[in-house]
Amino acid sequence: MLDSIRRLREMTLNLPVHPTTQGCSHAQGDGVVTADVFLPAGSASKEHAHDRLTVIVPYRGKIMAVIEAQDRVVPVGRSVYFLPGSPHYVVALVDSWVIEITIPNNTQEGQ
Repeated sequence: MLDSIRRLREMTLNLPVHPTTQGCSHAQGDGVVTADVFLPAGSASKEHAHDRLTVIVPYRGKIMAVIEAQDRVVPVGRSVYFLPGSPHYVVALVDSWVIEITIPNNTQEGQ
């Protein structure tokens, strides 16, 4: 699993910075977006929901994901996903780097 995380990170390292999220690298293809994100210790996103499946994989540090009022600690080597429409937020328990992958609902196997 760690090799897969390293490969994902390598894929995003040389991509342009997304104009609205400094410090993040994004790749887009068929609507799939990957981001390499730094989360400072103690930082938290506001509760929100996406219209697409979202997967977060920490590769350095540890986060807590709160999904529909249930919290889950997510260390390196684990991942968390948010189904479309699921209210959630993320808290960085320590300085953390994560890969975030968002997949649109219209992505189907074989297309």
